[in-house]
Amino acid sequence: MNKWLIGGGIFIIIVLGGLGFFYYSVNSGLSLEATPAVLYPDGQVNVIRSGQTIPVESEFKVEQSDTIDTQSSKAKLFLFDSIFVMIEPNTKITVSQLILDNIQLNQESGKTWNKVTKTFEVKNYGVKTPNAIASVRGTEFEVDATNNTKITLVDGFVNVEGGNSNYDLKDFGKVYVDSSSIQNIPLTQEEKEKLIENVKEIKTMMEQERIVLANRLLEQNSGLVSQTESLFGVTIDEQSFNNLFYDIDSGATTFDQLRKDADENLPFITKDFIDQFEELSKQIKNQDEIIEKIKNN
Repeated sequence: MNKWLIGGGIFIIIVLGGLGFFYYSVNSGLSLEATPAVLYPDGQVNVIRSGQTIPVESEFKVEQSDTIDTQSSKAKLFLFDSIFVMIEPNTKITVSQLILDNIQLNQESGKTWNKVTKTFEVKNYGVKTPNAIASVRGTEFEVDATNNTKITLVDGFVNVEGGNSNYDLKDFGKVYVDSSSIQNIPLTQEEKEKLIENVKEIKTMMEQERIVLANRLLEQNSGLVSQTESLFGVTIDEQSFNNLFYDIDSGATTFDQLRKDADENLPFITKDFIDQFEELSKQIKNQDEIIEKIKNN
């Protein structure tokens, strides 16, 4: 039986596609599907759908055209398991477009912190305020629509439209958008400290989401997993993934090594989900680099 020993636990290679005859006997490999939009409120928030107000206090699936009004609470919004949005109190946003190729938010008021990854290859992401549009791909930034619009970038690239002009904000900085112009403005030390707090919080969100994805992988392929456990007398569960991610994060193993092991033992294996976990793991590690960047600017 082919297997990987990870962190003292056994991660059976069947999880990555199956041993020959078993793989073809179930006529299926493992798959991992993204969830379009899930809201996690910290307290009660309102979701306005088709003119009806829905009080939300726990995990809630958001649909296109829904408006989220946080009132006095915070909330977290996960979009296609690729975009992580922290929503501050007194913020109102509408999910105006919700397809994998194009996700658009209308931010009427308040503050959001946005982290865009390529876990499920979202093509376009944009945030529109009353007087600006921020279009991004693969970046981390804040949108403050409490007084005109202020956009702060800590990593990546944002194209800002507003004030009768167009501006490319790259890598790090802050701009203020009013009715006539886009202006660069300096960050205070207090603002930098808040940025670092947000980056750390996003890192925790991504670590949690990585386990959520692992559990979803097991749930979506429960039949294959159950047959594997029965056939080999093993347990394939969240702890197996926890051990794997611990070894990845600590440098004890790498995704390249996992691919090499798979190629040597199972050349027909489907490894798409390995790429998805690798992308998320890279972004988790990158948060520490972003913190250093903030400190040095």
